[in-house]
Amino acid sequence: DPSSDYGSNNDYSPIPPGKYGLQIQSLEERTTRSGGLALNMMAQVIGGQGHAGRKIWHSFNVKNNSPKAVEIGLQQLHRLVIAAGVDRNWQDLHEFSGKVFSADVDVEEREGYSPRNTIRRFMKFEGDGAPPAPSGSSSFSVPF
Repeated sequence: DPSSDYGSNNDYSPIPPGKYGLQIQSLEERTTRSGGLALNMMAQVIGGQGHAGRKIWHSFNVKNNSPKAVEIGLQQLHRLVIAAGVDRNWQDLHEFSGKVFSADVDVEEREGYSPRNTIRRFMKFEGDGAPPAPSGSSSFSVPF
């Protein structure tokens, strides 16, 4: 059975709430349904109490009709930049690829949708291979 090659990586059910080490696999621009712009991240669990290899998705609203949604999205993105050790003056989404961070992961349940994981908090990775702390200015901007 070819699908058996994928093992637990093909399991899209949410992992239990907790603190996990994550490695960014991709961060891509996507146009939202309302015509805004979001950055969609896919990260993979590293270590993680038997959940290694499982994927977590997170979306950062960076352009939206709702100023509050943009404020939240940019705050979360800024926290990811710090937690993952990305240069605060990053210019390209590829600079996030392969970066490691820790996250408080929760399970969100919304009526009419399947339960899914959400990231509640971004933190520096604790353990071997922790990224260096970012240096320089504390200012932050999105390059688009």
